[in-house]
Amino acid sequence: MTILFISNVWSDKFPEGNYPLNSRLLEKYHHNQIEKLQIEAPSGLTHLIAMTKLFFGLIKRNKKYDRVIIGYNNMFFTGLLTRWLIRSKQFTTYFLYSKWYTFVKDYNHKLNFITKKLLYWSDLTDLKTADLIWFDTKAHREMLTQYFPIIKNKQSEIEYVHTNYELFNPKNIPKTAMQFKNRVFFHGGYIPLQGTPIITQAINELSSVYILMIGRGHDYQKALSKITIDDNFMFVDSVPYGVLPQCIYESGVCLGGPFGNSEKAKSVITNKTFEYLAVNKKTIVGDTPANKELLDIFPEKKHLIYFCKIDSVKDLKNTILKAMSD
Repeated sequence: MTILFISNVWSDKFPEGNYPLNSRLLEKYHHNQIEKLQIEAPSGLTHLIAMTKLFFGLIKRNKKYDRVIIGYNNMFFTGLLTRWLIRSKQFTTYFLYSKWYTFVKDYNHKLNFITKKLLYWSDLTDLKTADLIWFDTKAHREMLTQYFPIIKNKQSEIEYVHTNYELFNPKNIPKTAMQFKNRVFFHGGYIPLQGTPIITQAINELSSVYILMIGRGHDYQKALSKITIDDNFMFVDSVPYGVLPQCIYESGVCLGGPFGNSEKAKSVITNKTFEYLAVNKKTIVGDTPANKELLDIFPEKKHLIYFCKIDSVKDLKNTILKAMSD
């Protein structure tokens, strides 16, 4: 089978530039003949450059493929351009990231009417042009169907994001690594669904616990505003991806979340949750429909999963104490 695989690359962030999900999909189909069209992940005005590269990259490929797979990407109109320019028996889209939902509903950006329509149309056309749609959880598929009813008429499957299980493997952690039972660990974007202000407020009320938080984002200043005891916190903007497994291994409890109070927070399993469980760490997650799916994904790791009410400083604080005492 000949496959055209389309995605973004993050050359300065992930091994070989591949988002972990994209690496897993490439590995899943490695026994096929795979041709990759990967474009540096755009931001801001570079979206126009990325779309131009996508257009000309597709123009150069004039043969017919057995299958086109559009992996995780944040480019506009990827599905529409691909369907126009490429011949294939099947088009598969991984709808992990809705641009319209993220910016309009989740971030609640004050965008004008035309921008909102363009974002929605980009998502809608990607869905329309797909023969098969992959979603990251059953709950996320159900939530997005409310806004994109066309999903009901499409063939769809669940492809959990998982992670790089060779990298996130406790057997591969340096023997010199130490473990700190009273360290709580979090890494990721300070975005609304993560509920980072809830995390900082909860830790702020636990004098015997300290936290290492890696990341930046939309809610960074809001999260810092909840802190009155600076000694409990250590903030790092970023670390190399390959260092994350050791940061996780050295911690007593990890915060998978999401802890925010939004539709999306209730509908997704965070990447970090898969990473924490891969390293066999006690992991606190939001008590949501999506996170309940973890019990079927990892039945052998139920003892490591602690559920916590979302949007609740008190419950997160109590759950941290329980996880540390077990």
